[in-house]
Amino acid sequence: MAIPANHRANIGRGTMFIAGSLATALVGAPVGIYVATHANTIMIVQQQTLADLQNFENTGAQLDNRVSGMSDALVDGRGVNDARRALRDAVSAHSSAAFALRDDMGGDYPPYATKLRELRNFADKANTPREGVKVFQSLVDLIALRKDAAGRIKLKVAGK
Repeated sequence: MAIPANHRANIGRGTMFIAGSLATALVGAPVGIYVATHANTIMIVQQQTLADLQNFENTGAQLDNRVSGMSDALVDGRGVNDARRALRDAVSAHSSAAFALRDDMGGDYPPYATKLRELRNFADKANTPREGVKVFQSLVDLIALRKDAAGRIKLKVAGK
């Protein structure tokens, strides 16, 4: 029996379903992979930023303690050199933590780094309780800058 010339092939519903599923998979899979990869990348960057921020806050707290230790040493008149050395170490650690966040800090970074240098310079020159007041005042200013920068970074990570 011959196939008539005007005969059209009859594709069944099952075949159409399979063809539609394959077309959806060919388009949907790459798009889904891209979206998942993008979301994972954003999440990893946010986690790293939060880890850097935690280090920034922790080293900042250590710096606060070292300034307090130096103030005590200046008042007591003993252990000033050891306290100054510990303060320098804390400034170095905190400077590194701030540098890791420089992109996230944006415009907050230059004044923060300047104030950190100022604190270090005042600490290097402080030999009396009166000179120690400059160190402490510099720390108070630095704490305010740190609080503002950390708050902005947290809002940025939260997407607000």
